[in-house]
Amino acid sequence: MSAPSTWREFLERRGVSLGAFGPDERALGREDALRAVDLVESEGDTILGGDVYVADGGRTVSALANWYSERRGDESIQSFASRSCAESRSYIMEDPDPPRGQALFVLVVAERA
Repeated sequence: MSAPSTWREFLERRGVSLGAFGPDERALGREDALRAVDLVESEGDTILGGDVYVADGGRTVSALANWYSERRGDESIQSFASRSCAESRSYIMEDPDPPRGQALFVLVVAERA
């Protein structure tokens, strides 16, 4: 059995359960999501994309917003992993704050085998 990844441990510790959207779904606030991207990148994993939710008064709803990254035909796995993290970081930083509540981000990560 392999050791759990640092970013997964961070997600378990800091993430908010989105039980209504899936039993294992966890989301992070903006600053924690940015920290998670750093951890994913440091482990050489790839962020395939993510979803945005809004938590407001004990209720969490989809913000109907998301992002994704696709590997280019001539791109190495390492280059794609680095670019996907940069694109995720940019999206998370630039996503506007909701009028009410807090933005939460779910990262879709492809871990190295």
